[in-house]
Amino acid sequence: MNLEAYTGCYVPRDAGDVLRTERILHDRMGLPLPLVWQILETAEYWVRSVASCGDLTVAADNVAIRESLCCTASIPSGAKKYRPLRRIVFTIESRDQGWRTTTGDDSWTWFEADSKAAWRRAIVTNDPASADFCTHRIQWDTTASDDGFAVDAAELHEWMGRFARGDEISVFARAQYRAGANHARKVVVELYCACV
Repeated sequence: MNLEAYTGCYVPRDAGDVLRTERILHDRMGLPLPLVWQILETAEYWVRSVASCGDLTVAADNVAIRESLCCTASIPSGAKKYRPLRRIVFTIESRDQGWRTTTGDDSWTWFEADSKAAWRRAIVTNDPASADFCTHRIQWDTTASDDGFAVDAAELHEWMGRFARGDEISVFARAQYRAGANHARKVVVELYCACV
């Protein structure tokens, strides 16, 4: 699934919307709570936290990695206590310096997600030697992933399971090696979190 799949869907404004829906299904319709929770989970009725930034350049001047913070999103305080994070969607419009002096398919400009709650994870690399901006949409789910780095789904599930309400996830633009430059036109991170 990608971001376009969600543009027409209703997203709860906050945890209060989710809790009101839970009460309607349980109190007014008489459904048992475990069934209500399964309905809300299957419907992906999760709160969303969004952070973004625009126009940012990170330039390296030697072998040392240079980085710059793009944006930070927080898991809402109304999210459930245990394993609230269900999905992360990154939308990154970026390019590298547009040329190279070496052969190969490697790009030395990329983006990573970081948090105090878990270890760093690579999100996406720029297309090598491209002066054209490219829009990357990467979605990480607790159940599966279309991760461009083909990381084990179990490892991704473990990584996402480390987050609790109030934790933050930051996106960093990175570049390495002489004249490597990571040009970000837009970076958006969306966190989808369960409340019940």
